[in-house]
Amino acid sequence: MPDANATRRPRVVFFAGGDPLDVSVWSGTPYYALRALEAHFDVVYVERDPFPRGFGWLSRAIFKLSGRRLELRMVPAIVRLASFAARRRIRRAKADFSISAAASNVASMLDASTPQVLVSDATSIAMSKYYHRFDRLWPWVQRGYVAMEREAMGKAALLTYPTDWAARSACEDFAVSPGSIAVLPWGPNMSKPSGAQPRKLEAGPVRLLFVGLDWDRKGGDFALEIMRDLADRDQEFSLDIIGARRSAANVPIPRNVKFHGRLSKSKPEEAALFDRIFTSAHLLLLPSRAEAFGIVFAEAAAWGLPSVACAIGGIPTVVKDGETGLLLPSSASAPEFASVIAELVDDPDGYRTMSQRALQDSASRLDWDVWARSLRNKLNERAQ
Repeated sequence: MPDANATRRPRVVFFAGGDPLDVSVWSGTPYYALRALEAHFDVVYVERDPFPRGFGWLSRAIFKLSGRRLELRMVPAIVRLASFAARRRIRRAKADFSISAAASNVASMLDASTPQVLVSDATSIAMSKYYHRFDRLWPWVQRGYVAMEREAMGKAALLTYPTDWAARSACEDFAVSPGSIAVLPWGPNMSKPSGAQPRKLEAGPVRLLFVGLDWDRKGGDFALEIMRDLADRDQEFSLDIIGARRSAANVPIPRNVKFHGRLSKSKPEEAALFDRIFTSAHLLLLPSRAEAFGIVFAEAAAWGLPSVACAIGGIPTVVKDGETGLLLPSSASAPEFASVIAELVDDPDGYRTMSQRALQDSASRLDWDVWARSLRNKLNERAQ
């Protein structure tokens, strides 16, 4: 007879650093994670916001007034007080597991009666080494946040990260046993295009695509330098930029570059433009200087777009170098990026194969449903 525990849908509660029902929170990651969880788990309770009304406004105000040195969500005593009501609601749900997304601060305050699953794209120590916005925090604030994450890790039944880079930090920086960690890549924060087919290069300009709001961190100026080098090639290239505006550029903008600004997928006209740009693109160019995961790489794969990026942070887990895209060292120059792009474009069959592999990777690995199903299997294995 089949094991009833292996086939029963685990009862879970879910909470995040913001409202999981709001698609704008964390670029939609908690929203799409929750949708996938609902297909494979019995989600008995969703905590909309672990902090009381007005806490977010107060936290942002103090962060600004302190010169970006104090973040209330990183102070253990404040988190314990502010999350009291939410923690009581989570405890009353009587679930098999509590699953938290980027909310180790609150997770650290939960009692041990319900096994926990931590979901995040990075550890606090990895982020502090990597993202410069953490540099200005007062040391005691950073220490408090690390302490909460360490406590949450100690209570967790399973830690899940979407990349090897993040999992490695949990092992090396927090001394977590590899057996307590699962690397489960995430999917795109959008509905996948139906009937996407492998791309092929046809007559006309090769259309590159850059997507990102954080211009400096995403390597925006460097992408423009790459476009200037590509302008000297026999093939014509163009670049569409979604997210950032022209005013973000600190270098001259080549004539074949078009800024579209931020496009909201909730507005029909802007969503349609987003789809048209992705449909007509041939490559995603995103030479990020820091990236924990990069949801846009999963989105590009869903459209069959190979990605060209730096081999930093979590990107090598998301983009398979030479298979679904091209990765260069962060020290690579603009001419070196331009050269590998030109070489790929000069090989139409190789390009089409890479596009096809990107689509296959999107279906088999970079997919939220695959993520949730894999998580359920991991938890069932531990229950046996």
